[in-house]
Amino acid sequence: MELTGRGGADGVLDCSGAPQALQLAAALLAAEGSLVTVGLMGQRFELPIFPFVSGERTFAGSFGGNYNDLTEVLALAGQGRIKHTVTPVELDDINDKLHALARAT
Repeated sequence: MELTGRGGADGVLDCSGAPQALQLAAALLAAEGSLVTVGLMGQRFELPIFPFVSGERTFAGSFGGNYNDLTEVLALAGQGRIKHTVTPVELDDINDKLHALARAT
């Protein structure tokens, strides 16, 4: 409530696909909030239907790539050939950073 001023998040972007993270994300949503997951882990997770329907919340997902892509990426990571940079972002700057990321691709 301190961060949003209204008891929940307007949107949650989950990049883990882990059932526990998705359950937490669903619990954090405000009315009319959206939960979007990118990537998959496991076969299923439980989504509280009544709060989603009564609160007009939405859930969407995106899974880019396929099994062959995943095995190739994991092999490259195992060889140490994937380099990454992690940049912490303040919540107030998230929109600017997402727009910059979109322009970079």
